[in-house]
Amino acid sequence: GIGEVMLYANAILRFTTSLVTLASSYNNLAYRYEYLNSYEAFIQRPNLGYEGTLPIEKRDDHEYHLTFDHVSYCYPGQKVYALKDVSFDLEMKKHFAVVGRNGAGKTTFIKLMCRLAEPTSGRILLNGIDIRKYDIEEYMQIFSVVFQDFKLMEMPLGENLASGSQVDEKRACQVLEEVGLGPRLQKMKQGLKTQLGKENGDGELLSGGEAQKAAIARALYKDAPIVILDEPTAGLDPKERVRLRELLADMAKDRIILVATHVVSDVETVATKVILLRAGKIVDAAPVPELIEKYA
Repeated sequence: GIGEVMLYANAILRFTTSLVTLASSYNNLAYRYEYLNSYEAFIQRPNLGYEGTLPIEKRDDHEYHLTFDHVSYCYPGQKVYALKDVSFDLEMKKHFAVVGRNGAGKTTFIKLMCRLAEPTSGRILLNGIDIRKYDIEEYMQIFSVVFQDFKLMEMPLGENLASGSQVDEKRACQVLEEVGLGPRLQKMKQGLKTQLGKENGDGELLSGGEAQKAAIARALYKDAPIVILDEPTAGLDPKERVRLRELLADMAKDRIILVATHVVSDVETVATKVILLRAGKIVDAAPVPELIEKYA
């Protein structure tokens, strides 16, 4: 009868739905299992091959000299080198730029410099000494880095800049003004104590461009002798890009500035020398006008 037809049809539909749900759950579990395997493999990775013990020379003049000596790097499990036989000197009080398309090796260049990875071959020298011989914590203190995939923490603005609860408010206000966030700071109800994000309360959200400038301000707050910016103009409008170029030119007076970008115009007026990377190799190193003349 029609009742039995409806009964069996409904049973078949529920059974089919259950199978789909079961398959979906299995796929989710399999994905999470693989994710956890990757996470566990990362956690179990050994520390850097050589941590070093030498202290970094504390210099008031910030005279640090970095040298890449035939450096090559291949990511674990890969056959193609991300960097191949790179040699270059980073001199103090000059503004450098690493230019290349996506995948050219710009971020790898920065990671090796900051000891977030060890060269597969070759060596990197700081003031003539292999950086692996320095105490890694002290070595990292001479860098202020803003990576392309930076994150702001869900905490007050001032603590974001200081990366801790002890905030030099005068210094924090100064760097925010330098990057163009002074007016935004004045509009915040609690100033430097204004909570960012919504996860830990009713905080304020920054736009993409404002977050980018806040990340740059965090790097300036540290006042390290070597400042590295990875695609710093991403999310900034043309007016703010000009402001950033002026800021970089001013910063370069007493420290090394290194900018990684694929837009040559971002560093055209301020870069002392440009390193042109292609497929992990330095194909040229020259002032911007010379590069434009060669490759335009």
